Amino acid sequence: VQDFAVVVVDDGSTDPASKAAFWQLRDKHAANSRWTFVEKPNGGIGETRNHAASLASTDYLVFMDADNEAEPEMVEVMVRAMAANPVDCLTCFMRAFADNSPTDAKKIIYQYTPTGPCLEAGLFSNCFGDANFIVRKDTFLAVGGFGLRRDASFEDWEFLARLSLRGHSQDVIPQPLFLYRHTPGGFSRTTSSYLNHMRIIQAYGEALPDWAGRMLCDIYAPIVPAAVPREQRGGLHGPRIGLLRKLERSLRRRRKKFFARMKSRDNGRRAA
Repeated sequence: VQDFAVVVVDDGSTDPASKAAFWQLRDKHAANSRWTFVEKPNGGIGETRNHAASLASTDYLVFMDADNEAEPEMVEVMVRAMAANPVDCLTCFMRAFADNSPTDAKKIIYQYTPTGPCLEAGLFSNCFGDANFIVRKDTFLAVGGFGLRRDASFEDWEFLARLSLRGHSQDVIPQPLFLYRHTPGGFSRTTSSYLNHMRIIQAYGEALPDWAGRMLCDIYAPIVPAAVPREQRGGLHGPRIGLLRKLERSLRRRRKKFFARMKSRDNGRRAA
């Protein structure tokens, strides 16, 4: 693939090594008009990807984070797959390596193999894919780009779910096309699992009638952990106690009363 452009964005990095790598790459491609380098204040993952997309003049978009490493054939395979399939978006398999692996001999610790857009399963698990996908730019804009929340992860899952929920088509290239550097301090592993998942619940809720969206979020509200501050429990579900939690409490009270009656009856028999 020869006809492509690259947009590299420094999202307000404060790491000296990262900034040095950015400047070195910028100097290397200074004379190449197909490369664009942008430095901006920190805006978060979603805002940064959306900003990069707004600067692109191509028909397709491919997103790649700093902790990903493309396989040599990644772009070519993605473009050929899009040309051969009438879909709006394609994700792919990926392999993860340990953060402390030598650069010349990366230790693969797991492989992510999404199955594709099954909306029933996608409510519970990300079967869609990673943000390292190829998508038609007009489709990306129609979906609204990535979400802008900064207190939660899963923005790739959220976007891909919305893409399918709004009637756009997507599929998976069954081939590992990039490497992912797995770190214990990764954003998705250091943010609240509750708030992360509620992004997905909200995406599904938006595609339902109001009553169904409220019911869906009520059902999931009970999983909120005590560690999540009350002011962060907003969104579609609000601060209400979920239906499952109410049912659980009701059953617990009934069970307690039942055993109390049984115990009282047994004590009465013994006294007789």
